[in-house]
Amino acid sequence: MSTKSGLSSSTEQLIPIVSLSISGNFTTPPIAVTKHSAVYKVYSQIHRRPVAVKIINKNAIPPNDAEKFLPRELDITLKVRHPHLSRCLCIMQPVPSKIAIISDFYERGTLLDLILKEKRLKEHPLAITLFRQLIEGVHYLHERKIAHRDVKLENILVDGNGDIKLTDFGFARHIERRERSRSFCGTKPYISSQISRLRPYDAFAADYFACGVVLYTMVVGKWPEYSIHSPVSLFPDDLPTVACRRLIMSLLEENELCRAGYDECVNSEWMGAHPHWVFANHAFFYEQVQEPPFEFASDESTSRTTSTKAFKLGAGESSMALDKHLFELKFAAKQLEKSAQRCEKEEKVEKDKLTAAIKKGNKEVAQVHAENAIRKKNEAVNYIKMAARIDAVAARVQTAATQKRVTTSMSGVVKAMESAMKSMNLEKVQQLMDRFERDFEDLDVTTKTMEKTMDGTTVLNAPKSQVDALIAEAADKAGIELNQELPGNVPTSVPASSQSVSEDTDLTSRLAALRNM
Repeated sequence: MSTKSGLSSSTEQLIPIVSLSISGNFTTPPIAVTKHSAVYKVYSQIHRRPVAVKIINKNAIPPNDAEKFLPRELDITLKVRHPHLSRCLCIMQPVPSKIAIISDFYERGTLLDLILKEKRLKEHPLAITLFRQLIEGVHYLHERKIAHRDVKLENILVDGNGDIKLTDFGFARHIERRERSRSFCGTKPYISSQISRLRPYDAFAADYFACGVVLYTMVVGKWPEYSIHSPVSLFPDDLPTVACRRLIMSLLEENELCRAGYDECVNSEWMGAHPHWVFANHAFFYEQVQEPPFEFASDESTSRTTSTKAFKLGAGESSMALDKHLFELKFAAKQLEKSAQRCEKEEKVEKDKLTAAIKKGNKEVAQVHAENAIRKKNEAVNYIKMAARIDAVAARVQTAATQKRVTTSMSGVVKAMESAMKSMNLEKVQQLMDRFERDFEDLDVTTKTMEKTMDGTTVLNAPKSQVDALIAEAADKAGIELNQELPGNVPTSVPASSQSVSEDTDLTSRLAALRNM
């Protein structure tokens, strides 16, 4: 959903969302207009902040396109949940000819607005950060077999924090990995040659071609004027960097089978500035939770009934809050696990340096590398332990979210049981009871898993005996005999563990006491 800030002044008066009349007109001009839709900046009394309202005129869409593309757009818009995709708050159809999509409002406009203002974006850190956010959003869609098919600067919004949100799912669709798309949609110059030649194409690869055009425009400041037969003329002489050029050319590859995708982007030399960027992949971001339908706020001056037919809010406010906390916890755990993997790699590097130092007979350097290797090993273990603790907390949050959903459905279960008893349908009663017991059995399993994760921790250090043993092992693998003892009084960089063991024992006893309460 495009929200071009240049079309509206900072002093414009926001209209309350309760005065929305889909069949009429707003008193303020739209902030974006297409052939069949208009976007308005509206103040929501429910959310107490401005929101974007996209009003789609079904009568302005060809019947075949309305039947083919519109249901896809509404379904995908409502379901997707990701930090770098625009968030839909509600979809409504108050009258048959109009559909309103209410979503978050992003005050900094589009990425195109930003590039026009800055002329071009610096590669580090701005361009690389924004491009990473873009491909994370695209990858989220592709993992769920959704192709966007209209990635462009105008469909990338910028929020108040400077982060981007991919929006406008008008051409998006569910598609299998090996299926070829035959709807030739998109916007020049973002479309690949297969689309321009009206040939069946890989929709996922086409999205990454468009991402390559976006990246080029960010770092060069103009549209790419290129020929597949003369790619050298694609770039100016002075920019961008060689690593960035390689990535752009791999994204603009003519052959779909050889074109770069998510893994190639993340592992590229240019993206090395963000090697530990991790996004958790959780089902609750995509599931549509059945909650009461979204309703506009009402006031005394504007009292009217609003039809809430068609679509419902993706999740209740409280459920979304729990889900958000759960995502943040598991996101932190993933980061810790990634840090542990990094420490393991650094430990291996230190061991290799240790072996090289022993071969050269440099005993003092060998001592230092041995200590560093053990320290990295301890860091990896500590990261893993902390990730396990966070997972335990996340399990408890998951339990709370499950309990809330069970509590919400209790009234419906009780009513169904009463109805079943009145009709003497004992089989239905048994089914409801079995379902009720299964829910609580799932809670018991989750609680036991959390308790196992929280039981007991250990803290490792690097005593001299381990250092000497590691040096001896490295020397033995290298086939070197140690004729001299290494200096024994070199202070280790790993702190003593007695105080940590005491604190850990105290924490374990406190947790045990809490479980027995």
